[in-house]
Amino acid sequence: MKRFLSTGKMFAYESSLANYPLDNLEVYFRKYIHSLKPFFSESQLQETQKSIENTLSQHGPEVFEALLHKNQNHKNHVDEAWFSSQSYSQRESLLESNFSMTFSYDRGFPSARDGCNAAGMFCSGLLEYRQLIKSQNLKPDIIGTNLVYDMSQYNYLFGVSRIPMKKSDKLATWKDSQHLVVFRNNSVFLVPAFDYNGQPLPSKTLEIMFRKVCESAQTEERVPVSMISLDQRDKSAELTQHLESLSEQNRKNLELINSAICTISIEDNVVQDPEELYNNIYSGTGKNRWLNKSMHAVFFANGTGGLSFEQSQSHGILFHKAIHDIYYKIFEQLKTKATLQPTIPEPVKLEFTYDEKFLKLFAESQTRVNDFLNKLTSSTRRFESYKRLSDVFKVIPPSSLMQLSFQLAWHKKFNEPLLAAEIVEQRNFYRGKWDFLRVCTPEIKHMCETLCSSSSQSQKLQALKEAINSHYSSAKEVIYGRGIDTPLWAVQKQAEEMGFELPVFKDPLWEQSKKFLLSTMFFGNSNVSFGQAPFEHKGLGSFYSFQDPFVTLTVTGSEQSLIPPKEWASLVMAAMKEIQDLVTQ
Repeated sequence: MKRFLSTGKMFAYESSLANYPLDNLEVYFRKYIHSLKPFFSESQLQETQKSIENTLSQHGPEVFEALLHKNQNHKNHVDEAWFSSQSYSQRESLLESNFSMTFSYDRGFPSARDGCNAAGMFCSGLLEYRQLIKSQNLKPDIIGTNLVYDMSQYNYLFGVSRIPMKKSDKLATWKDSQHLVVFRNNSVFLVPAFDYNGQPLPSKTLEIMFRKVCESAQTEERVPVSMISLDQRDKSAELTQHLESLSEQNRKNLELINSAICTISIEDNVVQDPEELYNNIYSGTGKNRWLNKSMHAVFFANGTGGLSFEQSQSHGILFHKAIHDIYYKIFEQLKTKATLQPTIPEPVKLEFTYDEKFLKLFAESQTRVNDFLNKLTSSTRRFESYKRLSDVFKVIPPSSLMQLSFQLAWHKKFNEPLLAAEIVEQRNFYRGKWDFLRVCTPEIKHMCETLCSSSSQSQKLQALKEAINSHYSSAKEVIYGRGIDTPLWAVQKQAEEMGFELPVFKDPLWEQSKKFLLSTMFFGNSNVSFGQAPFEHKGLGSFYSFQDPFVTLTVTGSEQSLIPPKEWASLVMAAMKEIQDLVTQ
């Protein structure tokens, strides 16, 4: 609670943030080769080593000097424009990149009577939280006593949209937005968020307006226009541009949606089952979801709900932290007497006009989206740990326990190492974003082989200890900016900027080693379901959190996944039990 109620200048420590680290090329290449060893043959590694030597003898040092100069002048040589270009040039549906999160694993929104009540409380807390960000009075994120985090990503939580364009999208921001947009039964409503004096509306007023929306949209509109945000980006751009061209009102309506502080869906169905809840937040039927927004909130009739967020500029973990702060503000509001505005503003329905061409394009788009949704599968499971987690974590860190369980489960199923990546936040650096931890190392591969053999218990325990140390060491390097993927990607982008094509990035193992069959992220001590589509269509996304004595695991996949999400979740929990037994014997 202290974090929300106490205020402070958001960027007070910005000047003290460390530069993003820049080691020499030989260090990065040595780590890169080590990460390849579990997966590729000696002859393949020799070819990659030759490409590294050619890089170092050609333009590699020149590229590195350019990065060093950029780092010294800007504190972060990983150009933000490179991140944006990579994100916005991706042409697949945002269903494949947006994150989704439930407010709780198995409960409704705190103290909510129903969806409108939950939405009113949430939006009231959100508006006050946004005011802290706008005034730069949000207290800086400080971990422990002295680890300060970069706060710049908070500026992209609200009033931000990713606008679909041909070839590459663009980011649009509205810092002074004064409204919300609500989707209900394929209708779209503009809801004021501030009174005539510029003050945020209280939760009770917002709740009344949301109820008026529900009363006005009791039957389903013919065209679920929001689905244009779910299609492949080039197709979404085509639909959006054609819709805008039909009338000035259409253009203004789309701008009102995109410029909203956030978008909201208020559904009339009751959703309680944790797995069904996550699936409905993640995609639902595809209707009444506006994925272009940085934040889209969904509320169901019984008060359950969650968020979907486009995270090209703000990392998913940031939204989770923001929601916790919003909760605290809501709890404070519940202690005070509810108030109403003297005059309650009226929601305004946004009416669109369509022509035959749009309806034809939209029908084709709806078919594509539905086909994609039908192929998606997911599983949200909460397991009670076989051992007390507090005891287990004394000998193995939480993320190591889960990552080694992933690796062991995969090895038992397929008898091969798992190409997996864990998303790691790097806001401890100036304008830091995130990087991937390449999980499987030679030591972890050896652990899997040993645990699946007839080796003695002491040999298995020794292999496990070496794997734990290997994972801990690798994770620490990525946390402190000395990983593999982002540093080498920066070298690649800088070389391209200078007109060079370095041999190491033409080597086939560079692309092959990034085809992660498992994408993962640790969500800390939390009671939410949280996930994202897998990086590869035949792979899985596995996102996890611990809240003693429970482990929550959310797995996403598709029909092409090598293993169904439910089976994978069960295998992972069995592997975790085996590791827990070994470390606590």
